[in-house]
Amino acid sequence: MLAAGLILAGCVGGIAARRAETPAARPMPTPTPDSPFGVSMAAGVNDPAIPVALELAAGAGIRWLRVAGTEWSRVEPRRGQFDWRAADRLINLAHDLGYGVLAPLAYTPEWASGAPEHLPAGIRIKAPPRDLRDWEAYVEAVVSRYKGRVRYWQVWNEPDLAGFWQGTPRQYAELLAVTYRAVKKIDPDAYVVFGGLALGGTPGQLNSRFLEEVLGDPEYPGAAHFDIADFHHYGSKAEAQRRYNYIKSVLEGFGVGGRPIWVTEVGYSSDAGAGPDHYRGGESDQAEYLRTMVPFLLGLGVSRVFWFDLYDDRTAGSRFWHYGLVRADGTPKPALDAYRQVIAAFSGRGLRSTWGLAVASPTASDRAACKRPVPCSAEELISRRPNGADNSKARRGC
Repeated sequence: MLAAGLILAGCVGGIAARRAETPAARPMPTPTPDSPFGVSMAAGVNDPAIPVALELAAGAGIRWLRVAGTEWSRVEPRRGQFDWRAADRLINLAHDLGYGVLAPLAYTPEWASGAPEHLPAGIRIKAPPRDLRDWEAYVEAVVSRYKGRVRYWQVWNEPDLAGFWQGTPRQYAELLAVTYRAVKKIDPDAYVVFGGLALGGTPGQLNSRFLEEVLGDPEYPGAAHFDIADFHHYGSKAEAQRRYNYIKSVLEGFGVGGRPIWVTEVGYSSDAGAGPDHYRGGESDQAEYLRTMVPFLLGLGVSRVFWFDLYDDRTAGSRFWHYGLVRADGTPKPALDAYRQVIAAFSGRGLRSTWGLAVASPTASDRAACKRPVPCSAEELISRRPNGADNSKARRGC
């Protein structure tokens, strides 16, 4: 859902050459290396609520930020002309507050888009680039600029949804391979994060076998070109477990089952009338959802969780205006205090002893149910209950 409202931003000055000089170095606070707690931004970069929200979140103990501002369509709106101001400001602020940063590599400026010119800008920026050499140059430029301050780079957002990725799994596999090589060339210590999979929802049609098709691509095998897998979750614990089991099973099927799995978006609206699930309880229910869902995801085996959204950002689109930990006026919601309590409990006693969560992994029978050489798709994989019992009633014919 990240940058759902992002439309090609105009260049407003401060233009630099493609290989712009790195901004003045500043001391780099070291985030808690084993902290699993993060927060995700939407598309807004200039809202005066952002510095306040980031300071409040840091004060609650949140240590990781999925930032906005490094998207290609934003930093290079015209070929060879860069505007780094928004990205510089946000990344500098994040580091001053002690956050580790996950930054997006995503969205094609209109001049580089492979989509037909008659299509709206909002569609063209979601299409693969016409020439991957332009994409590679962008990746090298942004990684060079923030080397030493950003070590985690996420390749696109929800590419299994046509509303965010207007290309094919093969095209994403190639883009991922080009990105991986470019990132490692500039910063061998950096990590490449797979584009957060939606595994459902909107906008656009879902490709429920996107992950398998990318990892198994014969020419650009995706399994060789990322370090961290991740998915997004908006829903129940049962659905969270199904999604985790699916991702884990697919990774195991391609020989990379040891890769970390992150959830880079999990959220709940504080607007009692909001979609897509028509949340009823307002801010108190949002806080309770966070209080229970974040520990549950970590108990499943997720390595890092990013709550969506940092604050009530209207660039996220009307359905997602009220997912923030902080209101648009800069005041904290109960959800922020709930996050503080979760972090304090984790820090004081450790995840397993605090919540006593059982972790159920996909079984051989789960994977055999489809009788295929690769694991079942997201819609076909059999979920397992937290107590480890087979969820046979949920079985769907493959």
